[in-house]
Amino acid sequence: MSWLGFVCDTLLLAGTPFLVAFGVLTAWRNKAISFGLRGWLRFPLAVALTVALEFALGGILLLVNPFVYESTHRPLLVLSLVSLAYLTTHIPVTLVLVARPEEHHELKLLFQAYTFWWFVLALPTDGLIGRVYTRLIFVALVTALLAGLFDRWYAAQHGVTDDESEEHAPLLHPTFEPGYFPRHEVPPCQPPPSPHTHWHHSAISGAFDVPFVLLLGTQLAFTFHLSVKTHYSSLSSAYVDTTCAVILIMLPLTPFTHHFHRVATTAIALLLVASTILALATFPFSRATPLRLQFTHSVSLHDGNTFTELAGPRGYFESHISPALSADTEDDEVWLALPPTRLANCSDNVQSRFHEDEFSEAYGICRWPGPTTRMWPWPPSHWIKEIETKPLGLTRGVLVVSGPAYTHFISIKLDNGIELDAAHANPTELELKGHGSDPGDDGRRGVPWERIFIVEWPISTKKGQRGGYVVVGWDESPDQADVPDLYALRAGVPDWVQVTGPRTSMPEIDGFARFDF
Repeated sequence: MSWLGFVCDTLLLAGTPFLVAFGVLTAWRNKAISFGLRGWLRFPLAVALTVALEFALGGILLLVNPFVYESTHRPLLVLSLVSLAYLTTHIPVTLVLVARPEEHHELKLLFQAYTFWWFVLALPTDGLIGRVYTRLIFVALVTALLAGLFDRWYAAQHGVTDDESEEHAPLLHPTFEPGYFPRHEVPPCQPPPSPHTHWHHSAISGAFDVPFVLLLGTQLAFTFHLSVKTHYSSLSSAYVDTTCAVILIMLPLTPFTHHFHRVATTAIALLLVASTILALATFPFSRATPLRLQFTHSVSLHDGNTFTELAGPRGYFESHISPALSADTEDDEVWLALPPTRLANCSDNVQSRFHEDEFSEAYGICRWPGPTTRMWPWPPSHWIKEIETKPLGLTRGVLVVSGPAYTHFISIKLDNGIELDAAHANPTELELKGHGSDPGDDGRRGVPWERIFIVEWPISTKKGQRGGYVVVGWDESPDQADVPDLYALRAGVPDWVQVTGPRTSMPEIDGFARFDF
């Protein structure tokens, strides 16, 4: 198929200039167009303003919602990208045209866009956005340019006026004579065109909008493809690479400033606002917690076995987890979680219960399978957790304290006056379940000791649900290196848990919050 693409590119690059030149000469000889020197710098100015405005609005969006490229759902990411690109291609052109309206400004913009994309097609752009899409843009621009030239020629031949050009046309200078009021010169009356001529002109004008619809639909599809398939290693690379590509993708829409374009701009601006609000509502954040990982902890009510999983974007692990070599693997790059005794696994296709395969493929998920995780950067002195169970008919819950953290453990207070201390743990049961002995410290995994409390949850006859909150106190505020597993306190019911933190102190609360840090 390479020879077919070469023939196609040759025809487009060599044949379309003759078609465009023929259309321009035909329209100019019939006095359908009259291009002056003014207005030819508007396309480069619009492109420069587009790039500046794109990065300005994108920077504001990142400041407001820094998770848009790291944590947001795929539809929200696509909406944000398309909305930003579309708005930043429309706003500069609209500002330039409103500031100095001029007749035939659409054709001038189309001429400059055609020249720009002629060079893009002539240059090797395989690694840029693809040859197929470049050809599609070029064909659409040529079609729009020829349709616009034919539209002007047909209107001049049949005396059909353009309402938009009349709207911006300057008034004739009034003639001032002594004793008379100023008056305008009245042009000679022309017979109105026939309905048949109007129908033909409407059909020709509609052909001018076909490339716009084709381009817009293709650009939306290509942006979706870019958002789903592109791999990013960090937040900055995701923003810069995607923004540059989407700017280039959306540039062919610059000449289209008709009414349909304005309606689409209004609709897509609303999409930008809605997607930003939805992203903020889905992923709450603060400046104190600028990054987010997903956490899950499973507890089996049958045998007390637990499993902890920490998953998040690769960018976080690149910034906060130091690389090291491992003797157990042939890979040169192994990510070790804080502290360096916690082994983590980074892969481009990691299965995680919080991320679909598509998300993992797009961003690369780093996952560390527990039993516990290290709190960073400083441990809190208290943990508070509200436990809320669904009406599953269960009356027994499991409370787990893991790792060296249990050496500083004082007590656990539940609602309704229930209080447990270290003596309530059942060492015999722990040994039978395999959680009480050291499995052998290899220098990487630490000491995954656990204390398990079997708790009878109070039954609420009002709603048929069990619930409460847990306050855990420590006999001292341990050093960061002394107690690496304060996150190991987990309270919950079958295979779901939510934990607040980290903070230096946490007051008692009625509600519960998601696991943020």
